[in-house]
Amino acid sequence: MTHTTQMQVTLLSGFLGSGKTTLLNRVLKESAFADSAVIVNEFGDVGIDHRLIAAARDVILLDSGCLCCRSGDSLAETLLELYHRRSIGALPAFSRVLIETSGLAEPARITQVLLENKLLAPLVSFSGVICIVDALHGYSSLMQYVEAREQVAFADRILFSKLDCCGEAVPAELDRLVKSLNPTADILTIPPLHVSPADLFHLERIGVWTAQQPVRHHEHTADIGSYSFRIQAAVTWAGIAAWTRHLTLRYGDDLLRCKALLRLCDGKGHVLIHGVRRTFVTTRHPDPSGGDSASPIVCIGRRLDRSALRPGLSWLNAPEGSEFPPSADFPPWEPIAIHEA
Repeated sequence: MTHTTQMQVTLLSGFLGSGKTTLLNRVLKESAFADSAVIVNEFGDVGIDHRLIAAARDVILLDSGCLCCRSGDSLAETLLELYHRRSIGALPAFSRVLIETSGLAEPARITQVLLENKLLAPLVSFSGVICIVDALHGYSSLMQYVEAREQVAFADRILFSKLDCCGEAVPAELDRLVKSLNPTADILTIPPLHVSPADLFHLERIGVWTAQQPVRHHEHTADIGSYSFRIQAAVTWAGIAAWTRHLTLRYGDDLLRCKALLRLCDGKGHVLIHGVRRTFVTTRHPDPSGGDSASPIVCIGRRLDRSALRPGLSWLNAPEGSEFPPSADFPPWEPIAIHEA
């Protein structure tokens, strides 16, 4: 490993008591994860969880408050320090950083730190979010606490814990609720102590679901909604800029997550869009569709308005070089053709 190798960062989230520390202990016993650094965030003045992690590596505790409720400076500073100490040989070489979040954390806010901090950008590769859901108490937690619902809605991969207390099967009402909150997540029903850590932490944020999972529209609890679309049209860079600005102006922090893989009209492949609240990151991406020209789009957030989301996609039709009114709800050009499953 060279000193300039990016650190692959994965968030491990889940509501209070879901079993994050238990899973982390399991993962760190695997030889494949020996080159991992661990950051533990706890809510409260006295940290305990970091003492329960049996790791050969240094375990860094970020305590006295939930990361999502703070400026994020401590996380950024910790990651920068880890990178520096690794580069000068003060720490053994490691390739990944696992962040165990507080049970009350909102992953969206933490992810914003990883995406927005300009100092971190060249040093960190954000691989995604894994959420642990308690099969025994998960339904009541999700119904009572918005934090639990946001954790599920934001996840790339969801893993159920305590299945041994439920006859090794996920309760039907919990399964329906989780899938309604996040229709595109990769859901694993393998008990955490049996799942392969390598499979669990192999995340691509968006690449797999675009080609393999059906895209559906879901409405559920009043505070969080998920809406999915497919469009056949190729888009322009101006259209991407217009559409993401439209989402930012209309929804702001209520847009917990936006995922899209759009075909570019320049014939040079696709662009991957990863949006968190007011932050959008776009990167070139190879065609994962195997010939399927439809581009999938998923928006997850609080109080989303389907009647505005659907026509708002027409901003993607913006011609190159065009400008758009910053306060307009809908564009002045032709609507884009949208397919909903």
